[in-house]
Amino acid sequence: MSRATHLKIKLKTLAAEATIIRKEERKALEAGRHGLHADRDDYERHYRAYESLRDHRTGIVRSTARINNLAYGFLRGRAYAEMEAKTTSEVDLVAVYKLVQRFGTPEDLAWWPEWQGDATVHLDAQDCPAVKLPSIPVKEVA
Repeated sequence: MSRATHLKIKLKTLAAEATIIRKEERKALEAGRHGLHADRDDYERHYRAYESLRDHRTGIVRSTARINNLAYGFLRGRAYAEMEAKTTSEVDLVAVYKLVQRFGTPEDLAWWPEWQGDATVHLDAQDCPAVKLPSIPVKEVA
C-alpha cells in the first residue's frame, strides 16, 4: 500500500466529517425552531451551536480538505490547473508541500518546483489573492 493511500483515507475521513457536521447542524436548527415557541433563550443557544458547527465545517474542515485534495492530486501526477480550474481564494502551498513531504516519495518531491511554478502561473492569471509560496530548497534525488 502506498503512502498516498493513507492520504486518500484522510480525504474520505474529512468528507465523512463534513457530512456528520451537516447532520448535527440540521439537528441544532430543528431543536432551535421547536424551542422558539417555548423559550427565546433556548432558540438562541441552539442557533449559536448551529453557527459554531457551520463555521467549523465551512472553515477548518473545508480548507483542510482542499489542501489534502491538492496534495493527493499532486501525488497522482495532476497539474494544479486540472484540479482547480478557477479559484479566487488563497492557496496555501506551504501546507500542500508539507503533506507532499509526509506522504510522498523523494521522486515526488523532485518535481515539486515545476508543479509549484505552473500553479503560480495559473493563479497569477486569475489574479488570485495572496498566494503563499514556500521557499523550498530543491534536493537532488539520489
